[in-house]
This record gives sequence, C-alpha cells and structure tokens, in this order.
Amino acid sequence: MCRGPGSERKRLRLGTAVVACLWLFASVAQAQVQPVRDINPDIGSSRNYTDLLVASEDIVVFSADDGSTGPALWRTDGTSAGTTLVADLFGPSGFFPVPEKAIGVGALAYFLVTDALGSQLWRSDGSVAGSFRATTPVLISDVVDQWAGLVPYRGLLAFEYAGNLWLSDGLTTGTLLAPAQIQLSNLPIGSVDDALYLYGTFPGALGTYGLLHSDSSPAGTALVQADVAPFEPLAVNGRLYFVYGVPTTGAELYALDAGAASVRLVKDIYAGFPTSNPQHLTRVEDRVYFTATDATTGEELWVSDGSEAGTYRVKDIVPGFNSSSPRALTAVASSLYFAATTAATGTELWRTDGTDAGTAMVFDLNPGSSTGLTGASDGFASRGAIALVNGRVFFQGRTDNFGVGANLWLLEADGQTAMCLDYSALSLGALVPFNGQLLFTGTRQSDGLELYSADLLSLLGNTWCSHPESGIADDASLLRSAALLPDRGNVYAPVLNLDIGHANVGDLKIALRHRETGTSVLLLDRPGTGATPNGCASDLIDIQLSDGAAATANDNCTLTEQRLAYPRNASYRPVQSLSAFNGESLAGHWDLEVNDAVSGNAGTLHQWCLSWSGPMMFSDGFESL
Repeated sequence: MCRGPGSERKRLRLGTAVVACLWLFASVAQAQVQPVRDINPDIGSSRNYTDLLVASEDIVVFSADDGSTGPALWRTDGTSAGTTLVADLFGPSGFFPVPEKAIGVGALAYFLVTDALGSQLWRSDGSVAGSFRATTPVLISDVVDQWAGLVPYRGLLAFEYAGNLWLSDGLTTGTLLAPAQIQLSNLPIGSVDDALYLYGTFPGALGTYGLLHSDSSPAGTALVQADVAPFEPLAVNGRLYFVYGVPTTGAELYALDAGAASVRLVKDIYAGFPTSNPQHLTRVEDRVYFTATDATTGEELWVSDGSEAGTYRVKDIVPGFNSSSPRALTAVASSLYFAATTAATGTELWRTDGTDAGTAMVFDLNPGSSTGLTGASDGFASRGAIALVNGRVFFQGRTDNFGVGANLWLLEADGQTAMCLDYSALSLGALVPFNGQLLFTGTRQSDGLELYSADLLSLLGNTWCSHPESGIADDASLLRSAALLPDRGNVYAPVLNLDIGHANVGDLKIALRHRETGTSVLLLDRPGTGATPNGCASDLIDIQLSDGAAATANDNCTLTEQRLAYPRNASYRPVQSLSAFNGESLAGHWDLEVNDAVSGNAGTLHQWCLSWSGPMMFSDGFESL
C-alpha cells in the first residue's frame, strides 16, 4: 500500500510536487501490477534472482530456485504459462552454482556460472537445447569482478581471458582469439560507435601498451596513444570520453575526438596531483554528466560539453566538503534524473537541466531526514532505483519508515506529479521493459521474492521506446534493433522518433519493418544527397517522423558540418508513408533497420520510439512525445 504521513487518503504536496497514491484507484492499479508466477510456493520465496535480462526479442532469462532444483536458469515471456525452467543445467552435485552477471547480445543471453571448475561463460536462447557452456574449455575467472570486460560487439561477445582478447558467437567452436592477437591488461573493454577501445598491445605496437582502437582485425587495430588506460569509456556523438590518471593530475576526465591522433585532458577538476575521481559517466543529448570532487566541495554532479570552459559543477547540493553523492544517473530527454543525499532530506529524487538554477529535488517523498528514494546505492542495485521506460521515469521509494521497504512509483508526464502504483515490497530489483510490460522482482512478506509485471501500455498509452545504444558499423552491414509488442489491436497513424549519433548522417539509410507482415517503410535514404553527393555532414539526428509533417526529412537536413542535422525534436515526413502500417496488428516484432551506406564514418543508435493510434489503445497524451 502506498501511504503518506498523516493520512492515507489525501493528495500530498511534497517539496514542489504533488504525489498521488494510486492505491486510491485500486481497481486500476490491481489490473496493472500482477505477479507473473509463484515459482516456489512452498517456502514463499524463489530466492536467488539475478538481474533480469531481455535476452532476445522473445524472452527474458533469469535465475530462480523452485525449491527442488536449486538455483537454475529460467525464462519468461511475461505470462505465467510462459515462465518455465529452462533446465537444471548444473546437476545434483550438492554444489549449486548461481547464474550471474547476465548480458544480452542479439538473440542470446550470456552469463557467468561459478562451479568447482571456476567461472565459465554460458549462453542461452531460452531453450534447453540452446543453453550450454560457450567457452569450454576456456575459464574466465579473471572477469568475475570486471563485468565491464564483457561487451557486445557486432553481434558477438568480446571478453578478456588470460591476457588476450576473445570473441564468441555463443558456440564452443566459435569462441576464438581475436585475429588481431591483442594482449590485454585486465581492464574494462569499451565498445563505442562500433569500435573496441581497450588497454593493451598487439604485434603492430611492438610490445608497447596503451589505448588501442580495434575492429578485432590486424589491419583494423591501432595504438592511439601509449600508456593511456581508459576507464568508463562513453561515446557522445563521435567523441570518446573516459577516465584516466597520471601522476601530475590524478584521475580526471579525458577525451578522444573523432579523427584525433591523441587523447586530451578535458579539465583538471581537482588541480594538481589530487584526483577528482570522475564516475557514473552518462550521456544526455550532446553532453556528459558525471560525479567528481574538487578542492572546495565533496562528490557532486558535473557536466561537460568536451571543452574546458564547458566542464563545470552543476550545483553544490551539500555546500562545502561534504557530499551529496549523486547516484543512479538517468537521462530523460534533455534532463538528468538522479539520486542525491542531504542531511535534511535523506536520499531523494532530483532533476537537472545542467544549470544551478535548474537543479532541484523533485520532491521530498519521505519528509524530513529519512530516505525516500530506495535502491540507489552503488553497484547493480542503482540501476533499478530510477528507470527510463517509454520516455517516462519509474523509481523506487517510500513515504514513511513503517512496514514497507519500497513502492513502485511513476513520475507523470508533467514532471510534477508522481503516481504510486499498487505494489509495496520490502525490496525491489531492477526494472526491465519487455513486450508491453515492466518486469521486476520484489520481496513481500506474504510470498517472498518473486517476479512481477506492470502493464506499461495501460499505464503510459500507445508508445513503445527502445534504447539499444548499438554501434552502427562502417561497413554497409545492417544494424537491426527489434521491439516485441503484444496483441493490442491494430495500428493507425504511426509516428517514429529517432535519436542517432553519426559523424555524417548523409551516409545512413533507415527503415521500419513489421516482421510478421513483411511491411517495410523507408524513413531516410542518405538525407541531403539530392543537393550534394555526400549528403548531410552533421552529427546528430533527434527528430520525429510523421506523415502529417510539412517538410520532408530527406531534403531538409543541414548540409554543412554542424552538431545537429535538424532542429532538435522537429517533425518531418519520411521518404515513404508510414500509413503503410495502418490496419496491421500491433502484435509482433518491429525492426528498425539502419545501414551505413558509405565508408569513412561510424555511429550509434541511441533510441527510437514508435507511437500509434488504435481503437483498443489507452492514451494519456504521451503519444506526441
């Protein structure tokens, strides 16, 4: 039950926002949040859940214990009937290894399993036959505590083992040393704009270790700069940001600009040898937010546009040397939501537009010094504290210190009102959008730790967003980002929003395809090539495509080299009409297909959102994005 101090049946004004407890509308709430399946009904808890993972377009895999097999691999499609044990993969040995640290690559889920032989890499497509060790006889115990060292790359999994770079397609016969013969030094690997950035050496570097840029082939691997080790690599529109430390400056924010021959220090935030220790690098449009410490403040929120002058502390939330310790940084359109802690309010939800005046607590959910925003500690738990789902903010929180550890909340579209869903738990796990639902694990006293779902389309209306953060290869190969949607009637008047970073958007061909019907619509076809052979030379696409727009996207982009190919969030007509989808069922796989048709540049598909109208759809105005 969602409750507030002093009264359970009134609207509360907390801070600058009004918080409405949806439990007042129990008939709606109960239809939206439901248990998926009680996997272990005997003892009340399925225990041993790891982070949920969207393993493919069709399933989510997770770890659970049904009371008889021990911790094992399970799959779900969000329904009770579709939630099944994949297999007791590990046998009755008396030692029950737990699948952990899962990561999705295309149609497969990879995860680590530690048993008597060590930590090994497994893969699963959700079936019994398709779930097995991917790295036999390779053991990868070196990366148990370096999960950032396993990254998706061109449909494969790249990882470090025994000082070398390996690539895996999920088959034991397809787990091989990278052709470039790269030797690594057990540091995180970054996959950025369809390239690997890592610290190591290869035959062409003659034994010199440093920052490498690689496509895994000998010809495509180069030493960018000797002795540079990148931590927390993040791509923001063609520029690579990372954390790096040297004796003269300590650990600070560095950047590698597109086409540059060497890296550069963005800013010595804590001047001299002391380290500012930048962490939690997060992209918001064309800037990067992070936490850091300088000579006059504790750990606070900072932002950078890549220049020294444009790198500054956003706000000293806790003045002086004490820290507000921002965590769970989450980009939502042009804003950043995050958790911050003060002595007066405890840990609560905050929002910023990158300015001091525009940085404020959204509301003091648990009034006074007690914490309202839960699950915002370091590590994997922070990923579930605040979640961007279909362009809206979900978060975990409580309004008092009695009885309930966490409620699931939804920030309304106005950014000022929060809706408390009809779900109360002692603890909540990470939130995962899948097939029109929000899946999460929760612990209740009544039934222990189990799997739950919330009906997102009922809550948010007729929009579905995907956040692939996938590299667009500079080799004419097709990048496909898929979204599986449920049967909710037919589609009418579809609208698509695109967020893509690419060094030359005039290289791109983009289409939307409904896999089950075969209908495909060309959205962009090398925009600007009608005016100049190379097309649009700008870096960013952040637009809406709609049949009702006045101007065509292909003929109205910026031809000169600028950051934005179009005014941000502007609406344009696609090359072909989206009305081709009118009357087709929503159900099935919707594929956004991106092709880089010209060599010389790469990029990243950040996000795309499909909105539609239909007689069976719920709507709250969000479809306009």
